[in-house]
Amino acid sequence: MVHLRQHIRQCKRKSEKEAAENSVETYLAEIKRQEGIIKQRQEEIHEYEIKLSSLKEVQVNINKEAEEINKRLVALENEKIAVEAARTEMDAANEIVNQLVKDQQELTSSINPRPSQ
Repeated sequence: MVHLRQHIRQCKRKSEKEAAENSVETYLAEIKRQEGIIKQRQEEIHEYEIKLSSLKEVQVNINKEAEEINKRLVALENEKIAVEAARTEMDAANEIVNQLVKDQQELTSSINPRPSQ
């Protein structure tokens, strides 16, 4: 009977020991699996960081181009204003010329009246 109890205890200890070993092995296997996932995620993050860096460079280039375009737009707007001012001055000068021509015609008419027929 004592022998049987000892044998049961030994079997129980052996079973507990095996269960603990299996549990540790399972735990270690899970840790390795998680480490693999972490490593994979780190590689993905690194790839995304490279893409993000590239996109930031593109964004910087786009911003530089936008600044240049805005400068050109300001220059064109200034040219447009200058052209409008020149057009206004030209219109005013044409009015003066037209008035001078009219005045000259009136003066010429008054000096040289048309002969009556």
